[in-house]
Amino acid sequence: MLPHPDPAADNGKPAIRNTLYLQVLVGIVLGAILGYVKPAWGVELKPLGDAFVNLVKMLIGPIIFTTVVVGLAGMALILGVDRFMSEARAITNFIGNTVATLIVSKWEGALDETKAGEILARRKAQD
Repeated sequence: MLPHPDPAADNGKPAIRNTLYLQVLVGIVLGAILGYVKPAWGVELKPLGDAFVNLVKMLIGPIIFTTVVVGLAGMALILGVDRFMSEARAITNFIGNTVATLIVSKWEGALDETKAGEILARRKAQD
């Protein structure tokens, strides 16, 4: 029977072999060794590497967007501007829905451009 690990010895730090940067460095070294020792295997694995790079490129945009949104939401709570952010979200939602409605109605041929122009001109004259 194997001895149980001592819970007091666990200080909460991950073992050095479990750190991401070490795993990446080991992968780079192993890839370089494979390319040097067996270049044909490296050529055969190129589609796998290309797929990985394309996956990373595909994920960069959503990750950056999520990071910025979460950061802004956190700042809103920290700075007490949650009400402002709520109003900004409402205005953004309203404008986005308006633009989407105009695009879809134009696309479907249901937009009466002359009537829309008259309404907008009337509102300009009132201002």
